[in-house]
Amino acid sequence: MSSRKRNRDCNKQVPLPLHIYNLLAVGFLLVVATLQSVQAQQNSNNDANREGKDSAESRCSLTSERQSWDNLSCDEQDAFLTNIRRLKRNGIYDTFVRVHIENELASHGTPEFLPWHRWFIYQFELALRSVADPPYKCMSLPYWDWELDAGNEGMSSVLSPETFSSFEGINQSGRCKFQINRWNGAGSCLRRTLNSNFRFWGEGRVVAIIRGYTQYGDDFPNDRTRLNGFRAALEGGPHAAPHNFIGGSMVDQNAPNDPLFWIHHANIDRLWSIWQDYHGHTNISFRSYRVPKHYEGSRIDIPMPFGLTTTFTKPWNGWDFRIRNLRTPTPREVLSNDGFLIKVRYIHKNPVPSEPGYITNRKWFGTPPIQIDQCLHRLDINSPRRQLQTKSRTLEDEEEFIISQANTTYHNETTLLRGLSKKQYTKRQRLSIFPPRATNSINNDDKDIIFVEECLRSNNFDRFQDRENWNKLCKKLPLTHSTLKERLNKLSFQDCEELGNPRSAVDDDWIERIGMSNNKAAFDCYHVADENERPSS
Repeated sequence: MSSRKRNRDCNKQVPLPLHIYNLLAVGFLLVVATLQSVQAQQNSNNDANREGKDSAESRCSLTSERQSWDNLSCDEQDAFLTNIRRLKRNGIYDTFVRVHIENELASHGTPEFLPWHRWFIYQFELALRSVADPPYKCMSLPYWDWELDAGNEGMSSVLSPETFSSFEGINQSGRCKFQINRWNGAGSCLRRTLNSNFRFWGEGRVVAIIRGYTQYGDDFPNDRTRLNGFRAALEGGPHAAPHNFIGGSMVDQNAPNDPLFWIHHANIDRLWSIWQDYHGHTNISFRSYRVPKHYEGSRIDIPMPFGLTTTFTKPWNGWDFRIRNLRTPTPREVLSNDGFLIKVRYIHKNPVPSEPGYITNRKWFGTPPIQIDQCLHRLDINSPRRQLQTKSRTLEDEEEFIISQANTTYHNETTLLRGLSKKQYTKRQRLSIFPPRATNSINNDDKDIIFVEECLRSNNFDRFQDRENWNKLCKKLPLTHSTLKERLNKLSFQDCEELGNPRSAVDDDWIERIGMSNNKAAFDCYHVADENERPSS
């Protein structure tokens, strides 16, 4: 046989048996069906999450009313904690953590810090509703008003074994009570360090920056010693301190791994809302916002980043942060808590000792009823907060309390004072915390007495240390020559001195990581706003 013929014979393909073809065809069809099933399931999950989100939004069309964690009933607290665990089981919780990690540099140390987290926690509120059982389908995200725990951080009710400490460590079977994931190949149990070197900001210091900083943006971004922007002051001081006290996940980009993150940032959003309202931002069109009074930088109309990289499945797997699947919101679109995207109303006592003329926006704020079904047994027995909450008031005490609050507290007719007629209530509402100014016919000693009285009557702090220190200031300072702002600044410096005057609320690596090295003054124990030293340009 010739070599050419042998080659032709060798090149001939021998047909496979029919049963082999059949097996290959069946295998191919199974692979295709599996891929289609996986894709369908993934689409179904995304549709279900989208449907759950839309359902939560449409079913709960009324304004979300957020209350203090300590004002919730035990059942409300338990429902919140239960829904946290449900979100963890269905994977949505970890999606939120991952979004926070991958967008850290765009949402920290930047103008977007406050609006980005406002949208972030609002979406988490919708996620909680999507897994809630009746009667909590319209539950709101509570806030942790940690300024009342300042100086007694370890006694906070959020650290009760029945509440957020129930997520920490391992259970009896040796498994994590709440497993966290850092996406570096390692998972671990939630743990906290509770670093007492970091102390919360009390009411006095919080009120001081709300009143003292009149603009959102900083005119001195390249000067580490100067600061006059509220956003940097809030992020650097009162926001950073609880993160660093709690420790564990809370000190890095994995912070949402700790469920305390959500109620902490709800309080940050509340403080921003108070600042907006106090300086009149709630009474103007948000389309009229300008830099740096209402915001800072040029990205106010640029959609904020909430996406994930392709290394973590699909960009919107688990939860969709976009507006109706179109795009993410811009900062301007979420600057209002009474806008077309967000409607949130914070229920709280007025935290700002204010002068006549300041009336809070009722669409943004409401007053809690006098009688609240609270979960007081979860408060530490020695906690000043518990002593405050359990203090009984007679009707006479209640009336005196309202007289001192008459021009600062916002009431509605459904929560009128017990025992007061509407006529009496209206009369008390018209009273000012400041009596009429002294006339020239009154001698200086009498003037000083009047000024001391009006200073004392402006004391509506709940935190014992702030109440006591404020009263001392009223008696010590030359009140005829000191403004309310000056007294608040003095109160804040006293607070820092009592705490040992720590240089900073955080370590230097935190400042470097979030890109605020040029705003180190924001991390001081207290820093007076450079309001009178702005550049002429």
